[in-house]
Amino acid sequence: MNEEAEIRGAEDARIASLLAGDCDKLAGLLADDLVHIHANGLVDSKASYLASVREKLDFLKIERPELQIRLFGDTAVVTGKLNQTMRIRDSGAVLELQAVVTQVWLKVSGGWQQSTYHASRLS
Repeated sequence: MNEEAEIRGAEDARIASLLAGDCDKLAGLLADDLVHIHANGLVDSKASYLASVREKLDFLKIERPELQIRLFGDTAVVTGKLNQTMRIRDSGAVLELQAVVTQVWLKVSGGWQQSTYHASRLS
């Protein structure tokens, strides 16, 4: 499998983990020093992001059409659109998000881990 296919596979696994609420699998796809910047400007670490996924959100739909993957040695920069539907557990409110996302993935022993995620809402 080539590296681009491996990265697409890692992103597919990240999406499947979110949809299934599988934080253990998700944790393995995230670097320990993760910086996750949401479309609203909120910044999470790996621990705070996983806690939010575990305790606050249900992901109902995630689509990542047309990803662009650029490789720089053991680092990949992935950009593309995100269409996402999620429910906030406390209120039951359903949120729709259309954004463009930049992700940085690092090749580590055993695969790829996301180290940076930055979403910008499309207007």
